Amino acid sequence: MNFYDILNIPYNSNLLDICNAYQIKCQNNPENTFLYTKIFNVLCNKATRIYYDALLFNKDILDLTSHINYDSYYIFDEYDLLPFIDWLEIFKNYFYETKYFTTNQTYHQLIEKWYDKIELILEHLKSFIESLYLL
Repeated sequence: MNFYDILNIPYNSNLLDICNAYQIKCQNNPENTFLYTKIFNVLCNKATRIYYDALLFNKDILDLTSHINYDSYYIFDEYDLLPFIDWLEIFKNYFYETKYFTTNQTYHQLIEKWYDKIELILEHLKSFIESLYLL
C-alpha cells in the first residue's frame, strides 16, 4: 500500500484532490491525523512527490523483473519489451535531470543511487533482447 492508496486518490491527482482527500481522511479517522499529515506533506511538495513517485516506480520495476522465470526458454516478446526499455531510458534521463533543480546534496545522492538502480534494471531487461536488428 502506498500514499496514494492510503488517501484513495489516483497517481495523477492535483493539489486540490490531495487536499480534499487529506481533509476527508482526517475527519473520518482523527486518530491517524499524524500519518495523513506526513503523507500530505510529501505529496504536496513538488520535489518530495517527484522523488516519492520515482521510488514507487523503482519498486514496481524491481518487482516486475524479480518475478522473471529464468528457467523458461521464452520469457518476453522482444517487440513488446523494446518500447518499454526505450520509455524507461527516456524516463531515467528525464528524472535524472531533476537534480539540477535543487542544490540539496541529499537529493543529489538519492537521485544518483536511483539512477544506478535503473541502469541495472535496464541492463537486465536488455539481456532478453536477442535479435541483432533490435539492438
